[in-house]
Amino acid sequence: MSVLAPRTTSLAVTPSVSGQRDSVRLSRDCLRPKLSRQLQEPHVTLIEYKNARFLITDQPSPTNMEHFIIACHLHQVRILVRVCEPTYSETALEAAGIRVVDLEFDDGAPPPDAVIEKWFHLITELWQTHPGSCVAVHCRAGLGRAPALVTVALIELGLPYDEAIEMIRSRRTGALNAKQIQYLKNFRPRKRLRLKNQPDRCQIL
Repeated sequence: MSVLAPRTTSLAVTPSVSGQRDSVRLSRDCLRPKLSRQLQEPHVTLIEYKNARFLITDQPSPTNMEHFIIACHLHQVRILVRVCEPTYSETALEAAGIRVVDLEFDDGAPPPDAVIEKWFHLITELWQTHPGSCVAVHCRAGLGRAPALVTVALIELGLPYDEAIEMIRSRRTGALNAKQIQYLKNFRPRKRLRLKNQPDRCQIL
């Protein structure tokens, strides 16, 4: 009497369609918390030199506006300078006591002279009316136009251009392109933001 061996089936050879869907769903579920944090939490960098305080950020959106406002309040931001095209309403920011100022210029370019003059006037006005307050600056990703504008202010305040560039790039990887760096190298301060009776100090958080 012969005995038939039981037939075996390998489940690993060809995954079922439902198994593939479960795998894709699992991958998406694993990525969702990370993507959610990226959408909700803006990338902000606080730069302090002498008594000047700047907050470099990426562009806020309706998705993360609440978190963006919280970050601004945490750093005592009273003015937000937008150097790229507007993509969101200023209503929530202004309701939170944050003034929005547009100083738009071309993506990837250094700031024009007219923008720099308005920028310096804005900073001076803020220091006179609200000493110790912070000014936030953003472009699309917070890597080009916004860092360039802050670096110009640091140089105008007396920080050597190479130290100013290093200060920014050490905290925002990929900030400033070759064209902007060359402009900053050739930028000549004229003491338009000279601060009296202030200790020389710089801090990056």
